Amino acid sequence: MQLIWQRTSVSIPEVFGFCKTLDNLLGCPHMWLSFIPGISLHDFWFDQSPAISDEDRHGRRTRVLQDVALAMVQLGQFSFDMGGRLLFTSAGVLSGVGPRCELDMEEFEERLMQDNPDYMPVYFVSGPFETANEFYTTALAREKRAQSDYLLGQRRLLEFFLDCAANFFTADARSFVLTHPDFDIQNFLVSPEGRLVGIIDWDGVGSWPTSLGNLRYPGWLTRD
Repeated sequence: MQLIWQRTSVSIPEVFGFCKTLDNLLGCPHMWLSFIPGISLHDFWFDQSPAISDEDRHGRRTRVLQDVALAMVQLGQFSFDMGGRLLFTSAGVLSGVGPRCELDMEEFEERLMQDNPDYMPVYFVSGPFETANEFYTTALAREKRAQSDYLLGQRRLLEFFLDCAANFFTADARSFVLTHPDFDIQNFLVSPEGRLVGIIDWDGVGSWPTSLGNLRYPGWLTRD
């Protein structure tokens, strides 16, 4: 976040200080951020007030998207040869890309099925990745062998789709950019006039393939 604050005009909270260990006066990891006055993009985007015509609503949404696009373009200046977690020196200088932690859904769900379930999330280490296809398939490769013809067919179909995606994004096969991990409507703040004033929730930020990074559509414009 400090890197983005220093080298772009992307609207994010300023980081005044942080500690990722228990070795501080509060006794817990923390981060001090500046406050950003604004309203949720969700409330702005879906405002159905009778005072706003359909034409005005279209114009308001267009202004927001233009601001979001300008921010995403700026993130493209941070490009990498590998995908994963960003590494920094003790002085805060970006030094490269390393492995990252991902949520292990299968292991986590198995814990929840126990008589005395452990609700703590379970993670596994993955990467760094040399190609976009490695990035896409890392979680799939760890899944246990399917126990039914239905699940086996489901997996083969998913692998087919991933192969298609890898071929479609050949141009960015070895191109990675700084990526917001949750590019959806709840993480954007706007002014009453509809100008972007803040992007929040950067935990998990990393180096991702451009097709998942700054070249993808915002989550609220797509369907799963």
